[in-house]
Amino acid sequence: MTNSKGSLIVVEDDGPTRHMLSFILSAEGYEVTPAGDGPGALDALSRVQMDLMLLDVMMPGMDGWQVLDQVRGRSATHDLPVLMISALNEPQNVQKAMELGANGFVTKPFDMKDLLEKVGKAIKDKSQDGNPPTGP
Repeated sequence: MTNSKGSLIVVEDDGPTRHMLSFILSAEGYEVTPAGDGPGALDALSRVQMDLMLLDVMMPGMDGWQVLDQVRGRSATHDLPVLMISALNEPQNVQKAMELGANGFVTKPFDMKDLLEKVGKAIKDKSQDGNPPTGP
């Protein structure tokens, strides 16, 4: 993909949701790496540099909070923009996400316009910090 807007990883344990997000973001010009669980996402991040992570909160085994903690604890991914995604839209969950270092919170069901705006802004903000998008 020569005109990529940037690369991102979609971490979502629900297959249909993961595929839908990957399809829509790919169609919008992003290079997407899907991951079905936290360990898979962390493995992918150890091999490939990303511009953004979309991270589901509720996943079996390692949940999104634990993944976010690992991402923020690693020097290679410490500054990676992370947007949490969840059906849990209570204020305390949004607050917890921000306290743990997330860059934003998107609730399910998705407002695709809102999601795409937040993804675009997070990648743009990253590139303005001197880190150009990693897409080819």
